[in-house]
This record gives sequence, C-alpha cells and structure tokens, in this order.
Amino acid sequence: MKYKINKIKDKNLLIVNTESIGGPIKNNKKLHMKKMIIILMLGIFLACTEAAKSPTETAQIVVESFYQKEFPTLEKYTTQESFDSFMSINDIVPVAKSGASNFSVVQEEENEEIAWVKFTTSYEEQPETFKLVKEDGKWKVTEIGLRERSPF
Repeated sequence: MKYKINKIKDKNLLIVNTESIGGPIKNNKKLHMKKMIIILMLGIFLACTEAAKSPTETAQIVVESFYQKEFPTLEKYTTQESFDSFMSINDIVPVAKSGASNFSVVQEEENEEIAWVKFTTSYEEQPETFKLVKEDGKWKVTEIGLRERSPF
C-alpha cells in the first residue's frame, strides 16, 4: 500500500496521509458519481411522470386543444374514435381567437371507469357534454353512444 507523504519545509513537520493513493479517495469519487447518476435518473423519472388529470381537467384540455388546433394534445386526451370524429369536423370549425376559453363546469359525475362533464365555454353558446373513459389509468374523452344519454 502506498502512502502520500507531505513535508512542510519551514517547520520540519512530516505529514503522512493515512488514505492510500488510489484507494478510498478514488472510491469516494466513484461513490459521488453513483450518487449523481441516481439523482439524475430520479429527476428524469419525475420529469416524465405526469400527474393523472381529472375528468374536468381533461375535458378542458380537449376543448381548448380542439379550438386552438393543437392536434397532438387533442389526440393524447381522446380515444382514437373520438379523435377521428374531431378531425372529421376540424375544417368546418374556425380557429378560436386567442384568449381565455372561459371553461366552466355546469355538472359532473364520475365513477371508477366512466365520467360525464357538462360545461360551457366562450366557443359555444350552449353547454356541451363530454363522456370520458379511463384508458391505461388516464381519463380520455370518448364518443357518446347512439342511444346513450348523459346523466344530466
């Protein structure tokens, strides 16, 4: 085992470093690097993890992304069937003027797998109703069945 010896000329004092060269000092650097990697991985995980949105939050995101023509966001918060329906009418709906949507919930009902949100916005004169279902643990706006009625 090698030791680092330091000599201070003025006082004729000999200092011996008790840690071997390349031993614990090098291991401390490795430990520090491991800690940094763990912290970095945790940060990336937390940044990628998105808190689940409530049915109301999801409905608002869908309405605003549709009228603002933000299609990747719209697709993320709708089922495929619903997204296709939105896209089929997208050309006849003008882009909303910039500004607040004034999204306001009139009524909502939620159980474990299905939710209903009735709301008003500055985009439409009459209240609208969305049906939402859980897909992979996240709420998504879906189509209302032909003979299906909202609970409101």
